[in-house]
Amino acid sequence: MTTPAASFVACTFFPWRTDKLDYFPPVILTLPDEPALASFNESELKLELAVALFSSGRVSRSVATGIAGLDRFAFDEELFRRRIPTFTPEMVEQDLVSIRSARIA
Repeated sequence: MTTPAASFVACTFFPWRTDKLDYFPPVILTLPDEPALASFNESELKLELAVALFSSGRVSRSVATGIAGLDRFAFDEELFRRRIPTFTPEMVEQDLVSIRSARIA
């Protein structure tokens, strides 16, 4: 039996939230003993997880930034660097409709 290459605890804290969900219990992720994974540190793995979850639509940007341990601007820069869109075509269209209606009013 092989030992895991890495284990880390991913804790997410959202200090700006005032409800009772400020703290999520830690999630322990145990990775297989793979040489390809040995070059990643904890923060890199958190970022990869956050980007993957956000780009697949499984978590919001707010949750993803918490997972990655970055502020929104740093996370957006990372998404831009990876050419991952932060808006859907529907969101852009909704914004355009709002802008057009504001010009009329």
